[in-house]
Amino acid sequence: MKLLANRQQRSPSDSFGHLAISLVQLPDTLPELTVRPYRPSDFERAVEIIRTIGQQHLGRDLASWDAVFQRQDGFIWTAVLGKVPVAFGGRLDYGEGVTCLHTDIVHPAYQRRGIGTLLCLTRIASIDTEAFDVLGVYATEHSTPFYQRFGFELEAPPRLDESEGYHVHRLSLSLTQEFVQQADDILSGCAQVTFDYADFQDSEGSMNLV
Repeated sequence: MKLLANRQQRSPSDSFGHLAISLVQLPDTLPELTVRPYRPSDFERAVEIIRTIGQQHLGRDLASWDAVFQRQDGFIWTAVLGKVPVAFGGRLDYGEGVTCLHTDIVHPAYQRRGIGTLLCLTRIASIDTEAFDVLGVYATEHSTPFYQRFGFELEAPPRLDESEGYHVHRLSLSLTQEFVQQADDILSGCAQVTFDYADFQDSEGSMNLV
């Protein structure tokens, strides 16, 4: 796996990520939401959000984004406003201590209200640092600044994906229990969010959801 190729150059004690996440805040504009696992019945809504965001931000091959939800790659969290899903964010575990964020989408009508930040913190807080010591993500030029707020750093110069029409940014950060706990602490102070995992089951039965 090419992602995180320079992991040997970075120590889990690196403080940059810890400093970055300590500065992350959930804004007052965050609406009352429920965060729950993705359900197959959410698929049409996910496709609608993908098409609304469009190729300018997600690349030419929108069908590949649809396929992630059809396959239900890894674990996917859903942010629901009322009864309507407004955002999704996934996490896929790889071998050798690596886990990655994927498929971050927020409906444009609800962007810049802290929902993307909420889902990113939720996934960080779910990580078992005894199993994983590196968190990675593939991003575009549009989304890279968002991830850098959490302490992600570029692994290599951006690479043009000619089929998608954008430059792929490969980012990662070192994981520690302190880092994960900081994310959990931020979520614990967020009274307007309900975490509902009553219908969640995974094949291993070992996911730390929040």
